[in-house]
Amino acid sequence: LQIIDISSAASPTLVGNFVTSGNARTVTLSSDGQYAFVAANDSGLQILDVSNVASPTLAGNLATSGRAEGVTLSSDGQYAFVPDQSTLNIIDISDVASPSLVSNVSLPGGDAFSVTLSSDGQHAFVAHLMSGVQIVDVSDVTSPTPVSNLATPGAAVGITLSSDGQHAFVGDNYKGLQILDVSNVASPTLVGSLATGENAFGVALSSDGHYVYVTDNGGSN
Repeated sequence: LQIIDISSAASPTLVGNFVTSGNARTVTLSSDGQYAFVAANDSGLQILDVSNVASPTLAGNLATSGRAEGVTLSSDGQYAFVPDQSTLNIIDISDVASPSLVSNVSLPGGDAFSVTLSSDGQHAFVAHLMSGVQIVDVSDVTSPTPVSNLATPGAAVGITLSSDGQHAFVGDNYKGLQILDVSNVASPTLVGSLATGENAFGVALSSDGHYVYVTDNGGSN
């Protein structure tokens, strides 16, 4: 994990780093900025104390059954959602020193790569490579339930939702950007797409929802 001072956008500087025991894939922060939650591939979920940005330390970790590729947190900061190949794990992080597995749900047919939550926290949307997008009911964290699946034309890697939760934007690898209507979580549909040149991965929306930013092997689009 690299921590970079961007107070001067023209001159970013490295201020701290931590070598995770596995390959660091994805990171998200607690709402107070005190902890970084890292999906660390073969080492599962690693929780870093970053209260001192110059000297981050390992606060806790939890091994997952597969390679942890993504992580996102519930709005209350009590749970981490971690996809690891064929499983979505829900982890209690209320005690960062001792995270514990609450439940998991099998997502067969591909590598679960990244995840985002609906604004109400009721559903998890998982980019699942060759299996497309899987939607899981996580309203009861002790018993997550698959709701639906939509196979995308390519291999779903990155995913984010519109602010109203009506659409999902998917970095679909060699098939570029895919736009899904997820207003009915039981029956998502593909409504639009755009070739991005090479292999689309990460996706992010502008705050006004008018633009989507897509990273791919050919550069940022």
